[in-house]
Amino acid sequence: MKFIKTLLAGAALLAAGFGSVQAATVDGVTWDPNYSASLGDNDFTARYNMLQWYVTGANAIASTPNLNANPGLAILNPPGSIGDVLQGVGLVNTINGTSQGVFAPTGELTFVFGGYTVTGATTLTPGWLNIYYDATPDSSLVNGTGFNDGVLWLSLVGASTTFAGTALNAGSLSTYFNVTGGDAAPYFQDANIALFFGADAQGGAYAQFNAGSPYATTQGTLYSDSKDIPEPSSVALLGLGLAGLGFAQRRRKNASK
Repeated sequence: MKFIKTLLAGAALLAAGFGSVQAATVDGVTWDPNYSASLGDNDFTARYNMLQWYVTGANAIASTPNLNANPGLAILNPPGSIGDVLQGVGLVNTINGTSQGVFAPTGELTFVFGGYTVTGATTLTPGWLNIYYDATPDSSLVNGTGFNDGVLWLSLVGASTTFAGTALNAGSLSTYFNVTGGDAAPYFQDANIALFFGADAQGGAYAQFNAGSPYATTQGTLYSDSKDIPEPSSVALLGLGLAGLGFAQRRRKNASK
């Protein structure tokens, strides 16, 4: 029993030393998983600029990673009719209030979204969102290129979506997402589903399509809650520490014989 208490005490000390992560870094993107936002409990707030447009269902992009959303296929005077799809691209400007030069000093975090299919005058199906880390920044909101290259950082699929407005060419769109893949997925999957009504994240933006233009530029926000994941080296050190405690205890027993 004394050995077990010693082992547990040592494990607690080691876990305290190695398990507390001040910052998380995935593919060149760094953020604080213990960040405390003043406006809520979420510790991951990404703000972005985006370009969006509607296309016909036949021209809609699939959620397959690294596919390009072609703004040249945009419908004039959207949204058109039932079956048309809202899609677009964007660039993350801040994470938890820090600029791109801080959270991704040598790269950029971009995204492509789509799958928002028009089903009524003010209704759309939940879409999807793929976020990429690109070590060679080359995105352009002017021509809509450079947003689909790089490493898949986070892949999200909409669970539900709501639209606030009198017509789909002007209003606010909000979506609850589930994280389904990407290198950063372990930090966000099931981190705090109670905060997002059973989902992993919430994203939204307001947009207005002006007459004669097929495009809308706007700003939006993605909220989520991330969890601490100790580095593999820390886990290994914890295992070595526990093994060392056991070895020391056996030596004490052998010495007392």
